[in-house]
Amino acid sequence: MKAILQSFLTQVLSDYNFNLTKANDLKFGHYSSSVAFSLAKQLKKAPQQIAQDLVQQLQNDQYFKSVTAVAGYVNFKLSSSFLKQQMQEVLKQGFKPKQENPQSIFIEYISANPTGPLHIGHARGAIYGDTLARIGQFLGHKIFTEYYINDAGNQMDLLAKSVLLKVGDVNE
Repeated sequence: MKAILQSFLTQVLSDYNFNLTKANDLKFGHYSSSVAFSLAKQLKKAPQQIAQDLVQQLQNDQYFKSVTAVAGYVNFKLSSSFLKQQMQEVLKQGFKPKQENPQSIFIEYISANPTGPLHIGHARGAIYGDTLARIGQFLGHKIFTEYYINDAGNQMDLLAKSVLLKVGDVNE
């Protein structure tokens, strides 16, 4: 998506070397550019004025819901139609992300207590844990999962004693 926008901006604003970065705060938009600062000396204008001029050139485009100038930065909010079009293209072509820095991630989930009752939270934990693991694998990370069962220690000793006591009552 960034490459498409970068290419478009280079065509429309061929006189400028346009850089795009992911916006730090989504309230400003999806992408941001500091190109006005690098052009200030060359154009002998304030970055805020340059940013405003760029906004005017890009305001009515199909890619953007809005283009705004804030403190010399040019901020881009992508249009819903552009985002929808990109998602349809991804779904049509299939998508396998390329992970440049895959990580080994350990996910432990559920951890049901065998001496206590099972409840809906255990099912929810299983769904969340499995989903996170699958997303991580899809993104190219090496995912390790564990369903931990607390089957040792005092709780299991108490469970064994209660079963023996109950069985002992049945035999008498």
